Formats: sequence, structure tokens, C-alpha cells
Amino acid sequence: MELAEDNVEAVERYVQWLYSRDFKISPVGNTQCTNARYLELIRLYVLADKFNIPLLKNHIMGLLFKTIKLPNGAFRDLISQDLDIRPPVSVLRLIYTNTPKGSPVRKFIAAFFVWHTSVIRYEEEACWGKMSEIPDFTIDIAINLAKRVNNRVDPLKDIMCFMEPIPKTEIADGLTEPVKSPSACLQVLASV
Repeated sequence: MELAEDNVEAVERYVQWLYSRDFKISPVGNTQCTNARYLELIRLYVLADKFNIPLLKNHIMGLLFKTIKLPNGAFRDLISQDLDIRPPVSVLRLIYTNTPKGSPVRKFIAAFFVWHTSVIRYEEEACWGKMSEIPDFTIDIAINLAKRVNNRVDPLKDIMCFMEPIPKTEIADGLTEPVKSPSACLQVLASV
């Protein structure tokens, strides 16, 4: 099985996840670390989406939520003295060029920008550059803004809005548990 076009680090994290249901990732510390974290998570999400691994995609969505929330459950300030938790354009581009319309990660990012970004941000010239580079992102933002204007509830209050159902066959096959051996890992990779 060749994964030539896939990001090597994403494949390594996937293998880590197969064995332990976890993987190493950059911490949320400063803006640079947070941007690296987003990139690592989205590259892995794209890989999980490509091979249709909803359990891994849901794990990643949980980590995205942890990125934007404080340990007490409150949302982080979008921009503090040394931390801007808005995903950079490179991450937005990666999401919107490698995931289908309506994917949970697209919904999450659009909701995040609408519900947890100041309206002042939309008046910034740099923001319009982002929007014009990624037209589908602009459409998702417009849809979410319309929902917000109509007094809908912030979708980021419930992580389950962004989770994918786990097929019963995946649960029956035991794929919700870590893989125990290298040969089992290869079997899982070959079955995807």
C-alpha cells in the first residue's frame, strides 16, 4: 500500500493512533505553536477523511475543540497578548481544498469564525484576502452569519454537532480499540 501523496507526519500520527488511540501534537502555547497544532490536526483529518475513518476524525474534532477552549470549558480569547487562535489561511486552504462540502471540519471552522470572531475582524483588509482566496469558506461564513442573525444557538456549545456516526461494523470489528501488533496494523491499513 502506497501513501506517496500523503503527509508523512500525518501517516506517522495515524499509526501512533492505531496503536494507542492517541498521538503527539504541538501544544497550544503561542501563536506559532497553535498554528502548527492546527496544521498537524488538519493534515491528519484529511488523511482520516480520505480513508473514511470516522473514529479518528471524531478524535481530531475533540482536539480542535480543546484548542479553542480553556480547561474550564470557556472559550479562549481569540487574540490575546501572545496568542491568536484563529487558524491561518494555509490551514483554511488545506481544509477547503481537501474536504467535501458539508464536512464536519468545514462546519466547525465556519462556526468558529462566525461565533467567536469579532465583527471588527471582518472589516480588516487581511480578512477579505482570506475570504476571496477560498470562496467555499466565504459561502460557509455567510450561511453561519445568517444563522447567527436569526438568533440560532452557537453550534460550538455541543461538540456532538461535529461528530460522525461510527458504523456498527467498525465497532463490531473492534476498531474502536488500539491495534495490538504490527501485523494487525498492516491489516487495518490494507482494509482501508
